[in-house]
Amino acid sequence: VADLIVGHYQTSLEEDELGAILARFESLAWDVVTEAGGQVVKLIGDEAMFVCPSAAEAGAAALQIVGATSEHNLPAARAGLAIGPVLARRGDYFGLPVNLASRLVDVAAPGAVVVDDRFNETLMDRFELAPMGAQRLKGIGTVSAWKLGSAPAE
Repeated sequence: VADLIVGHYQTSLEEDELGAILARFESLAWDVVTEAGGQVVKLIGDEAMFVCPSAAEAGAAALQIVGATSEHNLPAARAGLAIGPVLARRGDYFGLPVNLASRLVDVAAPGAVVVDDRFNETLMDRFELAPMGAQRLKGIGTVSAWKLGSAPAE
């Protein structure tokens, strides 16, 4: 499960400018996630929630979206990824990984993808991961977080 947010907007933006930014972000998220074999679950303003068949595909998609924001003239995005069992209901997903991904976004710096311990364990051989140490997450408690980097060169 991934939660992704594109920068915070200044209140001085005109309505049509904000609409154009959101449209570019939505198009980028849909294209990248679909290409990764995933599904955009929902878009809420400047946030996207998506799921992918594997942690590697979700990690690659999040890195691609976050990395492409400048190419699409968007504010820097940030993402949180968590792995684990979820309940699927009427096109939406529920469970601790959903909440955890959302809270990991809160500790991600602009341009960063932050993952939980389970993601780290799953991806440690496929991506560069830098420890962020213990992070206190609202409603969840203290968890170990990792900054996801690019896939190592083959």
